Amino acid sequence: MRPITVILLLFVVYACASSARLKRSAVRTKVLILGAGVAGLNAAKHLTDAGFHDFLILEGEGRVGGRFKQAEVGGAMIEEGANWVHHVTDDNPIWKLVQKNEKGKDVTNKTAINHFYSSLEKASELAHQRRQQQKPDMSLRVGLAQVGWKPKNPVDDVVEYHGVDFEYPDKPELDSFSAEVRGRDFFVLDSRGYGHIWQEMAKEFMDKIILNAVVREIRYSNYGVTVTTTDGRTYSGRYSLCTFSTGVLATDMVNFSPPLPEWKMESIYKVPMRYYTKIFLQFPTDFWDDNEFILYAHKNRGHYPIWMDIDRPGLAPGSKILHVTVTGDEALRVEGQSDEETKAEIMRELRKVYGSDIPEPIDFFYSRWSRNNFTRGSFPNVMIGTTKEDFHNLQGNVKSLYFAGDATEYEWWGFVQSAYLSGRRKATEILKCLQQTCDIFHPMSNVVQGVYIQYW
Repeated sequence: MRPITVILLLFVVYACASSARLKRSAVRTKVLILGAGVAGLNAAKHLTDAGFHDFLILEGEGRVGGRFKQAEVGGAMIEEGANWVHHVTDDNPIWKLVQKNEKGKDVTNKTAINHFYSSLEKASELAHQRRQQQKPDMSLRVGLAQVGWKPKNPVDDVVEYHGVDFEYPDKPELDSFSAEVRGRDFFVLDSRGYGHIWQEMAKEFMDKIILNAVVREIRYSNYGVTVTTTDGRTYSGRYSLCTFSTGVLATDMVNFSPPLPEWKMESIYKVPMRYYTKIFLQFPTDFWDDNEFILYAHKNRGHYPIWMDIDRPGLAPGSKILHVTVTGDEALRVEGQSDEETKAEIMRELRKVYGSDIPEPIDFFYSRWSRNNFTRGSFPNVMIGTTKEDFHNLQGNVKSLYFAGDATEYEWWGFVQSAYLSGRRKATEILKCLQQTCDIFHPMSNVVQGVYIQYW
């Protein structure tokens, strides 16, 4: 009898231990928010302000704020991610633009600048007319050509780059003509960080945020959502709000069960993440032009074209920092190489302009959002042919699973406003569902289907 007693005892201990592990790993809540970026945090704030506290936020990284992140360059705090307040309506100081060619010659061309921005304004008016007439989308390159803008040299190229690629990180050939030009932008350089806003917001419910919780699987139905993380833990909620970037949603990093429907995936693919790389160089002394922006007219379009003087009043005076921007395929190339390779390339171009005796940088840093598994890019941009219906589908819920983020708002895709507004909007929808008054979502189709009736 004694061996039997031992076996039974071991079985009871094992069963109890297994049950304890399952109980410890299975967490239940009413609302699961996936991601502690702007959309997720504002959704949580809206729930909290409404007196609802039965929610959890799962965040894959060890911090909150998403693509709002700071780094230190030579004692100055710079933004790795979002750095601009886009499309404000207040008056903005006029930025002086200076262009240099590869021999260092000042080739500032006010005629080219005026011609381009006049053409861009005409193109915006033409795009509006085409939308009103429900004409199909086309590339921005075609639209600009139709109003008379046809770049002929490196100076024209860099002026165009500043007006297009610097705003939407793609060439005009890849940009949708339907994209609207909206207001003006402000560069933010605050020692507390642009993301300070969201960090302060999160303090109210930090106990609801689980950091380093990397989502592996999302199982959803009409009755709830269950999320499994890479450490084997499971979290379940009656509703869930997914704020992952379209770059993440377009990969197999997260397994959705059942798979997301075709209409949802199509909308995700149409608003993909794009690449925008910010490079900061600190020097022992200033040697560049005393202008906020210096446009570099290289023979190869997009090769380190935008140089921004950070060492100036209103930004970071005394910092001796030059900020270089690359976008699109060039950004992807740069983010895939080493710091030393990138630094050497930039210094080669700077010496062509300012001479071989300029000093080496004493500090150097740049962001690599394309290499971050939780973002897979810098911010979203629309593909040619994307419609308002695609945004309707992108933000639509699939059963108990809801979606928000900077790609989901038709009016503000790609900007902080989209993440902020969509987080609040979806929190409101979820609160209605919790009160048994759910709005029913119906996906839209971009395909006009003809119905033919055959009379015999």
